[in-house]
Amino acid sequence: MFMVLLLVLTSKSYELAMGGGADSAVAGPETRKVSISFSCLLQQVVEYLKIPQPAYYLVDTRKNAVKLVPETDPSLGFYVYEGGPAKKVGELRERAAENVFRSLRMEYNIQVGDLTSKKIKKLQRCEFLYQIKRIELESMEREAGKVPVKWPDVPNQKRCKKYVCIDYMDVLRTLIVETKARVSPVETFKLGPAKFISWLTIYAPSIATGMECIFSAVRADCKATKQEAAKRAVDFLRTAYNLDIVDLKYGNGFYAGIKCSLARESYLAAKERVLGIQGALHLAPFLGEDGCITPKSVAHRILTPTLPPPPPHKARARPSFGDRLSQKPFSVPPELDNLFKRRKFD
Repeated sequence: MFMVLLLVLTSKSYELAMGGGADSAVAGPETRKVSISFSCLLQQVVEYLKIPQPAYYLVDTRKNAVKLVPETDPSLGFYVYEGGPAKKVGELRERAAENVFRSLRMEYNIQVGDLTSKKIKKLQRCEFLYQIKRIELESMEREAGKVPVKWPDVPNQKRCKKYVCIDYMDVLRTLIVETKARVSPVETFKLGPAKFISWLTIYAPSIATGMECIFSAVRADCKATKQEAAKRAVDFLRTAYNLDIVDLKYGNGFYAGIKCSLARESYLAAKERVLGIQGALHLAPFLGEDGCITPKSVAHRILTPTLPPPPPHKARARPSFGDRLSQKPFSVPPELDNLFKRRKFD
């Protein structure tokens, strides 16, 4: 009896440590949106392009209206971007900085590496691998050598000349403020000549062990190890607290997710057709079964155009003399056939 009670208490404590229970198994925590600091990202681009620092002005104190004045080219003068009215000045500052950053990105053709771009690259790579597997299965159906196999192109994931990556240390600070998690500073240790490693520790009640240690890979650059450790911590906090991070390319990964999901369905269909193995179709949330069913109600029915009635078919008149010529005008007795000369009709 004591052992059974101990097991029950252990399982209950484990569920509480994991931050779940009977209710969490049915419905998880709600997703919270957290935006990155666009003012910090604008600062990176300004330093990269070596242009004058933009100036922020508080236009209206009642409405907290903020105006941002950057200068890209002294010969062209200044540009003015307004954040508009809002409840907090910091919100308007970020909004104005985002508008300036998007304008500079379009003007100087800058490639930005953020969390959404990393997701898009993973989805493109996954779609490519599913296409490879599907083509490999389809080639088994064809006769070898008769039909050439056309392999898909490897997705281009090269960086442009003008490339700026977001500061993951700044994103980590934003998530710490949002989640109220205790995170230790990022520590760095030199293992040898041109060998650095960074790590940090996260304390949160949603972790089963109470704490999580995150390490970076061994790299030659000390700053690169700190950025990698911060990026892994951002991914961990985003999963643990169910966060939806809004960055520059937020929402652009929707199309890549659709293509990857359709590539997997095509691969499973070919696998079932060729090998006879039926796999479970796990549709993406944006490709639910309700959205794939065609509604049959009258309100959703597509109207077919009403075509005009065809013109009446006019019968072609036949010549009347054709029948007359085909018949003999009168009958001649066979015994007088050699005596009278008459015209023969064919």
